[in-house]
Amino acid sequence: MKKIILFIFIILLFIGYSFFDVNKIPKNEESKQVNIDEEKIAINKVFSEFIAAEAYCDITTANKLITEDSKKVVKFTCANMDAEQKCYQERLFKINYKGNQGVLYIDPFNQEKENPFFFTRENDEWKIDFKRMSEGLVMKGNKCDSGWDWRNTDLRDEFCTYFKKDKCPI
Repeated sequence: MKKIILFIFIILLFIGYSFFDVNKIPKNEESKQVNIDEEKIAINKVFSEFIAAEAYCDITTANKLITEDSKKVVKFTCANMDAEQKCYQERLFKINYKGNQGVLYIDPFNQEKENPFFFTRENDEWKIDFKRMSEGLVMKGNKCDSGWDWRNTDLRDEFCTYFKKDKCPI
């Protein structure tokens, strides 16, 4: 029953998010804004599908949603997938991207909450980039909201490029 409720919640989250920004499109920048929204929707869709795959221990689907380099560093187990998906339930997220790189993070940003997910466009599709995450993030614990930190300044600096100057939350 919990899995069905989670699946319905993810679908509703996706539908609600897809309407949120689209309804606020300024008339003079309509075509440019729609492209930005489509990219954010695509990233959100990959993340939602990944969390749903984790809820059902669908390792095949999860592997389709990550980069090729990520497959070399991540080995999914049903126990790990179940634990992770529970940490991201009922959370609000923001998505930013530039070119072929993007990030999805809990809003408001907080390093005592769950870590951000980084994305890379691979073969014209957004994929979760666990390889970059493994090189740039370090977990402080193995439970929900045990916190995390930056492993190096490269990924931290990239994260800040997604924000306006002097507006990076770290």
